[in-house]
Amino acid sequence: GGPDWPTSVLAGVLKLSLFQCLLGTTPIITYITPLALTGSFYYKKSDGAMWSNAGDLMFTLTAIITIALWVAIWWTIQGVLEREHLRLYRPLAANVDLEWLDYKQEHVQKRCAVDWQDIPCLARLFLVLSSLLLVPMAHFFFWVP
Repeated sequence: GGPDWPTSVLAGVLKLSLFQCLLGTTPIITYITPLALTGSFYYKKSDGAMWSNAGDLMFTLTAIITIALWVAIWWTIQGVLEREHLRLYRPLAANVDLEWLDYKQEHVQKRCAVDWQDIPCLARLFLVLSSLLLVPMAHFFFWVP
C-alpha cells in the first residue's frame, strides 16, 4: 500500500468510483481489526487479567493472520512467475545495451580472476600470517593500555 493522501487524491483526479475504492480496501479489515484490538487490549492490560489474556489472544491471532497473508502473497507471486516465466524472462530488444554491458563485465571478471595457486608462495605466506595475527593484535591493542 501507498500513502493514504496521495492515493486518495489520485483516485479523485482519475474520477474513480468511491464505492469501488472502498470495496477494494475492505479485505485489509481482516488484518487491521485484530491488530488494532491487540493494541487496545494491551493498553488496558493494567485493568485486569482478562485484558491481558485478550491482548495475548489478539496478538496470536494477528501473528497467524500475518503468516497466512505472507503465504498467500508468496503463493500468488510464485504462481505468476511459473505461469508467465517465458514472458517475464525473455530478453527485450530495448535492453540490448544492458545485455552487452553484462557480457563485457562477465568477460572482464573471468580475465581478471586470480586463483590462490597463481599467487607467489611468499605473498601467500604474508597473507596467511597477517590474517592469523590480525585478531590477536587487535585484542592486544584493545586490552593493553
